[in-house]
Amino acid sequence: MSLYLFPIVYEYYKKIEQIRVWHTINYLKRCLPPFLDVGCGSKEISAAVNAVTVDVDKRHRPDVVTSILYLPFRDGCFETVSAFEVIEHVENDELALQELKRVSRNKVVLSVPNPLRYNVPLVPPRKKDFMSSNHKREYTLREIVQLMSRAKMHINRLKGVGYCLPLPFSSFHLGVEIFPLLFPQFATYIYVECTKIFVNEDN
Repeated sequence: MSLYLFPIVYEYYKKIEQIRVWHTINYLKRCLPPFLDVGCGSKEISAAVNAVTVDVDKRHRPDVVTSILYLPFRDGCFETVSAFEVIEHVENDELALQELKRVSRNKVVLSVPNPLRYNVPLVPPRKKDFMSSNHKREYTLREIVQLMSRAKMHINRLKGVGYCLPLPFSSFHLGVEIFPLLFPQFATYIYVECTKIFVNEDN
């Protein structure tokens, strides 16, 4: 591979990350505070909405160092709870969702990487042959919907962000929003906005 291609590929990867952050911040600004951002990482997103931050890695200097599986907050403490690219890192994703749901008054927002992101429309989809070494799993559109159903969460919004176009030498990440809108099943990331399903205890 020619060395000049590496900067081009890097720029596309950087572009899709910029789009992801921009999309996330603009979306959260339309949600109600107080916010909790679980798995805050660099805190670029959480700082934009003044969220309380949680991360398992103390090097990110979150407000609270803890796992998504054990959130030290009372029930319904936050109006909006977010976890972007987090649940694919934990063994028990259903327990993680229950914790997000427990500390939220109503809304949970999350995103996950899509294992079909290297496919193209009109071609039979195939999961990629490898995934990041720190991912326990990745989620197709159908799988994330099924997971939300098991967690008794109502999906208000489901959206794809970013699109990958496979090429012989690499995969260009295209920052054109029309592709994930038309083909969310092949988006780089799948965003899900959920609310709790309240059960009438009298029944």
